[in-house]
Amino acid sequence: MYYEDIFKALQERRVKYLVVGGVAMGLHGIPRMTADLDIMLDLTPANIKKFIAATGKIGYVPRPPLTLGDFLDQRKRKSWAEEKNMVMFTLINPKIPYQELDVFVENPMDFKELYAGKKIAQFGNIEIPVASMDGLIALKEKTGRRQDKADISILKRLIKNGSKEE
Repeated sequence: MYYEDIFKALQERRVKYLVVGGVAMGLHGIPRMTADLDIMLDLTPANIKKFIAATGKIGYVPRPPLTLGDFLDQRKRKSWAEEKNMVMFTLINPKIPYQELDVFVENPMDFKELYAGKKIAQFGNIEIPVASMDGLIALKEKTGRRQDKADISILKRLIKNGSKEE
């Protein structure tokens, strides 16, 4: 599985996160091309430290000039969002440069609420927490991007037609 190393590392460190974006669509059974893995973290300092340890262990690094330690600093994240309109903090795998991991700088919705309604996708021994269909719709409604509007339409159709999340 694409990004198996990330999912395994996050699970080993017990990082609280949710898969959102195109990969989440795929994990809900909706094929969609995407170039990156988008996640939402529980942005508590303890959880961010686990995230930094997990991603650092498998060699992921932020795009320069940022460091993983920068992400831990709540004031920096707030400054990035307000002054630079930064939405996602991107990490890359230097060995496989096309593998990118995007993490929300500031969560657009309450993490605990979305996490409570999560779906678990199983891949071997790896459990992957994914935002529910309703959660994805709520997140995607905040963006206004063309692709997100298309995703919302598909998700609503599936829900209307009785697609159940397991």
